[in-house]
Amino acid sequence: VKLLSTETKTHKQKLMQQHKVLKEVHNMQATARKIAAHYHDTDESRKQEITSMTGAEVFGSFYGRMRELREYHRKFPNLYYEPEAPEQDVTLADDPQILGQFTGEEMYGRFLDLNALHTKFINLNGTKAVPYETYLSLFLDFAAVPQNVKNKGYREYLS
Repeated sequence: VKLLSTETKTHKQKLMQQHKVLKEVHNMQATARKIAAHYHDTDESRKQEITSMTGAEVFGSFYGRMRELREYHRKFPNLYYEPEAPEQDVTLADDPQILGQFTGEEMYGRFLDLNALHTKFINLNGTKAVPYETYLSLFLDFAAVPQNVKNKGYREYLS
């Protein structure tokens, strides 16, 4: 919430904010998957524990289990759980890992750089070397590509 409430002034800050929010969402999803895995009763231990709590010996099984827990904690008195400290990175400082995903022509995600795809296209067998501007007009017009070019190399180019 703190990350989203931070005001962004530039495109670069907005980009950093969006990538950091996405990272947090992925962390939350991973945590939710772990929790869901814990709630799945694969070894049926939860079911056994619930059945042991029912019936005539409810208090006997409860106090028996309490005795086991006390003995365990007497054996291991310094055993405790330390939760992971949540990362409190609210700054929108430049992150080289995020900025490294973009080329100079893309201006940090503001534009789309198709130079690599243009180079692949003109290197296909049967295509003519067209200027970049012409390629941009042909980029999404699949019908304009001659039939003799549509081979295995063209399929690799599309993927």
